[in-house]
Amino acid sequence: MKLIYVSFGNIPSKWAHTIQMMKMSEALAQEVDKFELVTMTDLKSFFRKDFDFYSWYGIKKKFKITRLPLEWKKTSTIYEGWEYPKFNKIAPLYCKLVSPDIVYTRKPFIVNKCIRLGVNVIFESHDPLIGDDIAHIDSVKNKKELLCVVALRDFVKNWYIDILGLNKSKIIVAPNAVSLENYNINVSKNHIFEKYRIPVFQKVVIHCGHLYENRGIDYVIECAKNLKDVLFLFIGGWSEDVDKYRNKTKELGNVLFTGFIPNSEVPSLLKTADCVLMPYSKKLGVAEYATPLKMFDYMASKVPIVASKLYGLQEFLKHDYSAILVEPDDWRSLLDGVKFVFDNKIAAQNLADNAYKEVEKYTYSNRAKRILEFSLDR
Repeated sequence: MKLIYVSFGNIPSKWAHTIQMMKMSEALAQEVDKFELVTMTDLKSFFRKDFDFYSWYGIKKKFKITRLPLEWKKTSTIYEGWEYPKFNKIAPLYCKLVSPDIVYTRKPFIVNKCIRLGVNVIFESHDPLIGDDIAHIDSVKNKKELLCVVALRDFVKNWYIDILGLNKSKIIVAPNAVSLENYNINVSKNHIFEKYRIPVFQKVVIHCGHLYENRGIDYVIECAKNLKDVLFLFIGGWSEDVDKYRNKTKELGNVLFTGFIPNSEVPSLLKTADCVLMPYSKKLGVAEYATPLKMFDYMASKVPIVASKLYGLQEFLKHDYSAILVEPDDWRSLLDGVKFVFDNKIAAQNLADNAYKEVEKYTYSNRAKRILEFSLDR
């Protein structure tokens, strides 16, 4: 079988969705005879040193990456944008030209165009659709070429069935996942601290991910103010957000922002932590149904997790079993959770061990197998 994964066109990028696309590509490539990931590039890139996609994203098993040269010259090797209309139009034509058995994509426009060209499609959807995307899928939902819709959660599945009228036999729920093999590493804390110029503290708390609104960043900073002997390390974030929070915390000696780092480097940093945080606000719209990539990374790291008590997380994290779940939008509750981890080391490690056991079934390999079996058995 020949399978093509059509990305959003912006790989490589600092956007989290490109990490998920690359990890799924790695897993899918192991399940089919021929595989290629299709993304975009510029003509000038062919005269530069090849970009190391595999090191950047922490990919262990290489696969074919096809870059469509649809720009003359980029200002950076790394794509900053999200949407590339030219790529959306050309990628389906490329797929028709090379005749894959299946196209896999997360882009509704590409789903529509591929199906209209007679190409079979698996569509992965992380949210209920909005705007023009609704029409793109609604007009092809009954086509035989739409093999399957992959929904991230039951909430999304029910939207497709109840609102869009998709036949329930065409949809499968498959939460996000993790590459467990990336966490089978031994880490020297001193070496990691030296490499990233991290000041030496006896205890380290990590928040990983972008520094967007409603991610609880200010609550973490309040905790730092009350635990001055603990280093609070923020991994990731766009440069403008990092600058904003660095300025906000410049008087604190126990808060550090690394800025963006390649995904391949995340596991070693997480494993240096004594506690990892996921303090989402209940104001975050997707909090009720999202499955954040970092949650699975946290679970794989075997580090105790303190997270907000939100419905979207409680399917995977159980209070006092695999995590400490605290009241959202309450920094004192978050602080109490962190203190519990430090004051109850054996219990906290049990939480981390249980989280790892739970995440063992949520691998990209298992996810890819389930999706392909579902799509082909229909």
